[in-house]
Amino acid sequence: MKNLKFLQIVLVLALCSCGSCEDEDKLPGTKPEMLIGKWESLQNGGLFFDAHTWLERYEFTETGGFMVKTYYDPIAKVFLDPDTLNYFANWSFSVENETIYFENYRGSRWTLFAKGLTSDSIFLGCNDCIYYKIKE
Repeated sequence: MKNLKFLQIVLVLALCSCGSCEDEDKLPGTKPEMLIGKWESLQNGGLFFDAHTWLERYEFTETGGFMVKTYYDPIAKVFLDPDTLNYFANWSFSVENETIYFENYRGSRWTLFAKGLTSDSIFLGCNDCIYYKIKE
């Protein structure tokens, strides 16, 4: 009976420490040094009276980052206070899939198409908006 209990404990521990299980939780791809930093894109949309312009920024760090959108007020001719749209706790970039993978602090995941990464620009999203790296 003691041998059976011991065997059950060993099996449970083996299942809990499965190395391949830990790999399944990782985001695919890598964190290229070239992508770390701030990336901005000036965009516009809408028609006629609904037209609007905004500045969109992604900031990638070693441990996470965020995405901010700042609208332009054409009457005052200034950019308004930024709206933080997403914080992410983890991210990775897959060259093969042309995708950036994000994970927030709650474990939810989403993706963004990304291609043409160079040291100063990248195309992001389904509309291929070009983002430029901000040199600081």
